[in-house]
Amino acid sequence: MPFITDETWKPSTYRIALNAWQLNSLQRETDIMPRKAKQTAKPKHSDLSKKLRSLLTWRAMASGSDWTSVAANDNSEPSTKPNVDSLHEVRPRVSEIISLLKDIEMAERREAKLGGGGDVVLMPIGEDVERGQTKRQGRKQKPDCIIRVGRLHFSNGAIEEPAVVRDEAGKVTRGSVRIALGGLTRVGPLRPRDIFRHRKGAANDNSLTAGKSLTASPGAFDFVDPLADQQTAVHVRKAVGSANAGILDHALVAATFGEIGERLGFVGKTAERRGKAAVIAACGALEKELAA
Repeated sequence: MPFITDETWKPSTYRIALNAWQLNSLQRETDIMPRKAKQTAKPKHSDLSKKLRSLLTWRAMASGSDWTSVAANDNSEPSTKPNVDSLHEVRPRVSEIISLLKDIEMAERREAKLGGGGDVVLMPIGEDVERGQTKRQGRKQKPDCIIRVGRLHFSNGAIEEPAVVRDEAGKVTRGSVRIALGGLTRVGPLRPRDIFRHRKGAANDNSLTAGKSLTASPGAFDFVDPLADQQTAVHVRKAVGSANAGILDHALVAATFGEIGERLGFVGKTAERRGKAAVIAACGALEKELAA
C-alpha cells in the first residue's frame, strides 16, 4: 500500500507506516523480482521467426546498406574463422597502453571554456612526466606540451617518420611525413607499428582440371556495386506490391501485430490476428521475389 508523506508526519507516524509495510511486504526480495524466461529445447516463436526471417533483408534494404549479405537470425558462434586476406596488427594495443599508465599519477583539470564549465579531464603529473617545446605554427606562441609519460613518447608536432609520398611532379618516392602533435612516437625503445601479417596464401593455380575450379582460395571480400544493389532494391519493392511493401515498412517500427492490424482497419484480438497474418503473407511474397 502506498504512503504519501507531508509536513504533518511525526516520528510516530513513520513508525506506524513502517510496521504496516512490514506486515504486508513479502518475506524475500526475490519474490518481487520478474520471472526469468526458461530455456526450452524448442522456443515458443521458433516457427514464427523462420516465417519472418526475410524482414531482416527488408530492413537492410531500407537502411541503404549492403542488403545482399544479411546475418543469420541466430545467436550461435561462427564455426569458422573470418575469411580475411591477412591479419591487421596494431601495436601497442589499447590494453597495453593502459597497463603502462597504471603507475602514473593523474590529477583532474578543468578545460578552459568561455563562461566556465569546461570538461574535466585527467592529466598526468609527477616526476615521470616530461614536457618539451611545442612546434610553433603561426605567430602565436604555444605553451610546452607533454612529450613523455613513463615509457610512452609523444610528438611535439615536429617529429617526422619515413613514408612513401608523392612529390610536386607527381612521382611517388620515399620521403617523410610529420607526426601530429600528441601522436604516439615510441614505447620505450620501440616504435608503434601498424602492419598486416599472415597472408592467407593460395595454392598453385597454374593448372586447370576438367570439371573442377581453380585451386586458389577465394577472395576475402565480395566487392559489390552500391548503385546496382539500390536499383535491385527498388525492383524488389515494386515486385512485392505497394500493399505488401507498406506492411513490411510498418512491421519494422510496430511494437505488436495488433498495431499492424489496426492500420488495416481492425480492432482488438481481430487486429492482432489479421496483423500477424498480413506480415507473414508479406514476408512470403518477399521471399518469393528474392528467390526468383
